[in-house]
Amino acid sequence: MDRGKEWQIAFAKQALSDYKIYEILCRNNAESCHRLHYLQMFLEKTSKAYLWQDRNFTGGIPYFHTSHNVIAKVIPQITKDVLTNREFLNRNKMKEIRKICREIDLLAPAVDDDKKRLDNCEYPWANSVKGKISIPCEEKFEMLNKLINNSNGTLIIKVGRLYLQNLQS
Repeated sequence: MDRGKEWQIAFAKQALSDYKIYEILCRNNAESCHRLHYLQMFLEKTSKAYLWQDRNFTGGIPYFHTSHNVIAKVIPQITKDVLTNREFLNRNKMKEIRKICREIDLLAPAVDDDKKRLDNCEYPWANSVKGKISIPCEEKFEMLNKLINNSNGTLIIKVGRLYLQNLQS
């Protein structure tokens, strides 16, 4: 197996492990920040597995290997690749999927939209709207939870799992 394929499988295995933890946290009604953190990591590693697809390893680690800002760029493409009924994916649906993916990207503290979005699911941040320090475990992330719990949000999760499972077979 070539090194690029090895990296792809490594990211896929870790993504599936992150997904298992996400499921456990959801079943046990863990705080939103922990559930969203594992969802973000699952989709980020799924995206990176996809980016290693058909890539020849030449010794240099590509930029996406360490980048956190990949979900909104890659998951919509995986969605198109995995779903065989393309008519199901109209422009409005794809626009909503990109929006959800961008919000998930923003959960990583390193992706702060040029300091415009300090909210994240890992570290406390100065919340200028509330005039205090926000603590992720005390935040509900209601808007994002609504997005994830709609049909497009569940589709993203399903597509990620299908893509990874296809790699394993």
